[in-house]
Amino acid sequence: MNARGKLNQAYLNGALATATLAGMLTQSAVVFLLVLIVLLASCLGDGSIRATSTLALAKTRTKTRIRTSTQTRPSSSAFGYVRRLQKVQKVRRRR
Repeated sequence: MNARGKLNQAYLNGALATATLAGMLTQSAVVFLLVLIVLLASCLGDGSIRATSTLALAKTRTKTRIRTSTQTRPSSSAFGYVRRLQKVQKVRRRR
């Protein structure tokens, strides 16, 4: 798990613990849910929990993979150009 995932998990665990404590003290499931919703909304609002969709992450990883595969040493020969072109086509086929 990456650092962002660990931080998000820590904030989620803190919100759950606080909501559980509030719910147990008042003996009310409604208070538990309200506190949990308010805490999660405030964490999302102030940027503590940085939510990204898995689709956005997949697109970012794909773009990064293509960029890194096309960054080869410049070659003045036609053979070097063909090799770079083949690498790009191979990466595009993987998608």
